[in-house]
Amino acid sequence: MNGVKTEKTIVNYQPHIVVLLGVPFTEQNYKRTGVAYLEHHFEVTVIDCNKWLYPDYALLNYQRHSYIDRIEVASMEALQRLIASVKPDFAIDCLNVSPMKQQIRLELFRRDIPFVVRRTGLFPHLPRKKLLIHLLRYNPTYLFQRLKQRLTKLGDLTRTDLSPDIALLAGRSRSKLEARPRLLEIAIADDDVHFLREARLKWLFRPVPQRKAILFLDDCIAEAKDYLLTGLPIPMDVHKYYALLRKSFDIVEQVFACKVVVAAHPDGLHIPGYVEKFGPRDVRFGQTAGLALEAKLVIGHASTALSFAIMEKIPIVLLSCRELHSSFKGAHILAMQHAIKAPLVFMEDEGEQLVSACRGARVDDVSYQNYIEEFLMMPGTKEEQPWGAFINYVNFYAKTNKQPCQSTRN
Repeated sequence: MNGVKTEKTIVNYQPHIVVLLGVPFTEQNYKRTGVAYLEHHFEVTVIDCNKWLYPDYALLNYQRHSYIDRIEVASMEALQRLIASVKPDFAIDCLNVSPMKQQIRLELFRRDIPFVVRRTGLFPHLPRKKLLIHLLRYNPTYLFQRLKQRLTKLGDLTRTDLSPDIALLAGRSRSKLEARPRLLEIAIADDDVHFLREARLKWLFRPVPQRKAILFLDDCIAEAKDYLLTGLPIPMDVHKYYALLRKSFDIVEQVFACKVVVAAHPDGLHIPGYVEKFGPRDVRFGQTAGLALEAKLVIGHASTALSFAIMEKIPIVLLSCRELHSSFKGAHILAMQHAIKAPLVFMEDEGEQLVSACRGARVDDVSYQNYIEEFLMMPGTKEEQPWGAFINYVNFYAKTNKQPCQSTRN
């Protein structure tokens, strides 16, 4: 491939983008996949691969977005026919993990269609030595599974990993890419950067928010629907988890003489009795960024929504428990603690430890700034809206029918 296709020279030609969908097409993912922003500039077709690639997808209960240009495919042959018919200019990767993903990538490569990956919402990782020690001690089964997967990949002589053509990268986390892009890197801002900007703008004509709330960032850690699609086990007993969580809330509320406010995960909208699981507390959906502006302390596990607290320089206390610590989630929570230097408390322990952590929680300015630059936005990045840098690039492509073969920083 010597660059993006150049045969389309029609004046005012509108580029056509396909979104390869491998996540539930909720309102949240309507935005995260870029459709909400790209459809106002280009022709956008959503190719829904969920039923084909993920056998357990049918078990999910959620409200699907009503976007009209969504087409389901049930096989590789169906995907090939659709791609041949649509003739897209770009294909955006919104697929989850699947053995078929490489074959899809090869098909796009064969048809000379640029494959675009967007790296946002990436998660900190423990240094390899610390991760190995943790897994050996607490979760050797998971370690064995990871090693087996890696050996299988290395031993597959027929496998040819193809780099993406274009990578949209939030922060220095481009180092987390499995392969560097073959044509272009575009610096972007993480979605949470944009959502926080929107929340701040809403306060321009309101009284300045007072930081007096204790905010819990819910990541639906015990029953998220992602576990079904990825085949991961539920990390701990659901009933035990919420019992421990309510106990921890009670302790925190006694310290600060105010109720914990829960920024609820969107998966909870379709889980029966979800709000009641947090006890007699204010549970809000779709308001996380705005709630962060009112918080004086944030508690959570390892949700990427902690980025709101990090950008707002709010002290954070991380919660875990023995069962979570021994699951694959344990390493995630430890990685977040390692990244932001926040106190970590086990919910089964005596309440004094949680009290001490909450009272003594402080912002580590260096760690917070490193997190922002690593995972959210590199210094100098000037993206004004979600997907804005990519929209600007595609508009440039449409005008010139050319693709620069060098990295760019927008």
